[in-house]
Amino acid sequence: AEPGESCDRVTIDCSTGYACLPAPDSSDDFLCQTNEIFPCGLGMTVLDVAIVGDITDAGTLVPFDTSDAPDRSGPATTGCAYLDQATGGEVVLIYRAAAREQITVTTATPETSFDTVLYTRVNSCIDGEELACSDDTSGVLQSEITFELEADEVTFIYIDGWASGGTGTALLTTVSIMGAGE
Repeated sequence: AEPGESCDRVTIDCSTGYACLPAPDSSDDFLCQTNEIFPCGLGMTVLDVAIVGDITDAGTLVPFDTSDAPDRSGPATTGCAYLDQATGGEVVLIYRAAAREQITVTTATPETSFDTVLYTRVNSCIDGEELACSDDTSGVLQSEITFELEADEVTFIYIDGWASGGTGTALLTTVSIMGAGE
C-alpha cells in the first residue's frame, strides 16, 4: 500500500520506508504513514509493538532484524556514550502507553545472539528526549532499559547493533503506575 492508504497490520504491506500505524483519528483503522507523520527517517524499519508483538506470560515479544538495516543513530541527547560507538544497523519499535507505565525492554533473550545497544526517545523519533540507554546488561552483550511514560505518550525504542546486525527478539514488559488518588 502507498502512503495514506489503508494497510494490513498483520502482513504490514506498506511500501518500503513507510510504517503501518494506527490512523491519527481512529483506533480501528491503520494507514501507511509517511515520514512527515512518522519521522524516523527514510529507510528506517519501524515496528509497531501493538501490531507485531506477540503477547506472552513474560510480556510482549517483538521479533526484529537489523542485518541489512541502516545505521542512523545520531549523537546522544543525554550523554549515552554508546551511541557514538555503535556502528551496526538499527530498527525502531514504537510503543504508545495505555496508562502511566513503567516499561522495561530487553534484548537479553535466547533468540538474540549479537551485541546490542538499546535507547529510547519520547514523542519524536529523530530528536525526542532520550529517556534511557544501555549497552551490555548483567554480564551479557545484550541490553536492557527501564523508563516511565505518561498515558498516551509515544516512545521510539531503537535496537542498534554494536558492530554488526542480526536477528533477535526484544521483550517488552509494562507495569501500570498508579498516582495518589487513582
